[in-house]
Amino acid sequence: MVHRIGLIGCGGIAGAWIKAMAAEEDALIALTFDLSREAAERRAAETGAESVAALDQIWDCDEVNIVVIGTPTASHPELVEQAARAGKHIMCEKPMALDLDACRRMIA
Repeated sequence: MVHRIGLIGCGGIAGAWIKAMAAEEDALIALTFDLSREAAERRAAETGAESVAALDQIWDCDEVNIVVIGTPTASHPELVEQAARAGKHIMCEKPMALDLDACRRMIA
């Protein structure tokens, strides 16, 4: 099985995730998203993925079964909750959240 990944956040830390996923035979970055279209398109070109203009395109894509959240920490709780509602497996960059209550919500 090839795990198709939605990369959310295409800034500096995305490079580490791209390198890690390239080393895995069963992992493929399929979609990229960033508030900066230019950043999403640059990472898509780097990985052979498709750049999307809206997060819903990742949430609604049945082929994407894992998301990597590499955005600023304050956005992690909301993105994790959205990804969970969409039925995606989640890898979230650290720190997980800015406070313990947000961490608990993310886990729930």
